[in-house]
Amino acid sequence: MLADCVWSFAYWDESLLSRRKLLNSQTGEYEPVTTSLIGEETIELRGGPTRARRYALEGPRFRIDLWYSPEREWLALESLSKGGRRLRYVRDPSP
Repeated sequence: MLADCVWSFAYWDESLLSRRKLLNSQTGEYEPVTTSLIGEETIELRGGPTRARRYALEGPRFRIDLWYSPEREWLALESLSKGGRRLRYVRDPSP
């Protein structure tokens, strides 16, 4: 039984950055996380430069970098997978 409202790794909702634990839907583990603002950046998106805030979401065995627009819209995600390969998701700009 968990005392708090349980949140998962729903990256598209920037408010997940305020959580201290997230449910890993792949393993069923309720994992402790910390979040830090890395800074403002310009990333290539939608065919041109886009302003973004970059955050690091970290747990005991992972780090996920997340980018959000000034309007709090999720833009991209990047992490290292097993074997050291880079995994990157970028929001599809199509309507």
